[in-house]
Amino acid sequence: MEEHKIFIGQEFPDVKAFRNAIKEAAIAQHFELRVIKSDLIRYIAKCSIGDCPWRIRAVKISNSSKFTIRSLEPTHTCGCNAQNGHHQASIDWIERGLEAIYGSSEEGYCLLPSFCDQIKKSNPGTVAEVYTACADNQFQRLFVSYYASIYGFLNGCLPIVGLGGLQLKSKYLGTLLAATSFDADGGLFPLAFAVVDMDNDESWMWFLSELHKALEMITQSMPQFTFLSDGSKGIVDALNRKFPSSSHAVCMRHLTESIGKEFKNSRLVHLLWQAAYATSILTFKEKLAEIEDMSTEATK
Repeated sequence: MEEHKIFIGQEFPDVKAFRNAIKEAAIAQHFELRVIKSDLIRYIAKCSIGDCPWRIRAVKISNSSKFTIRSLEPTHTCGCNAQNGHHQASIDWIERGLEAIYGSSEEGYCLLPSFCDQIKKSNPGTVAEVYTACADNQFQRLFVSYYASIYGFLNGCLPIVGLGGLQLKSKYLGTLLAATSFDADGGLFPLAFAVVDMDNDESWMWFLSELHKALEMITQSMPQFTFLSDGSKGIVDALNRKFPSSSHAVCMRHLTESIGKEFKNSRLVHLLWQAAYATSILTFKEKLAEIEDMSTEATK
């Protein structure tokens, strides 16, 4: 709390530094500010609870960029009111707090090689590699498939692999690629993941090549799998190259979203699900015929 103490006569390099300091003091001391006036030459604020006497006034020092606290009533009679969240805790403040706790993104990327070494030591047979751009040694790609996951997949899971990508929201963005199977209870079983600079054809070709090598390490004969995806060309082309003997199917969620968006007909989507759940070829063909009656293009 001492580092967030404020007092009359205290000076700050500029108005931005003052605003940051008063914001952090309010957060640390658990009260909300109500700003009365704030511009480049003066700042006046009080405690947001109406009868609480806490109040502060700061001004710009003449012929200087510095800001100084001119008056301060430091007493709170409100009992402090920001116990469950704080309006002064902006996204910038939260990001700085997270960086102080977990380290910066740059530090995290630098730790990736040692992270990969450690997981390979703790789970021998694991594939964990960081790839960098040769010119400047900057991060390019990361691939991880734990030996326990590979072994469990080959020996205890359905021969089905779902493929998908997710845009990351971190400072340096990128895309998370994942290969996921299903265990005997139908639960999701993680097989491999990667972080790449972008979701494109080249990234999927590389990811599926790494996955093939990881599986090849512990099986003498590559089984035939069924891969599920959103049906994008990059994934289909990569599967044809890297897993030519396996089958490929389009995920129903992606297919129904695509059909619904393109044809704007909920009945078509309903029939599509009925066709997918059909337990005989005859029932499937009947539902497909109903779709054909509604839209030849949708049937294709």
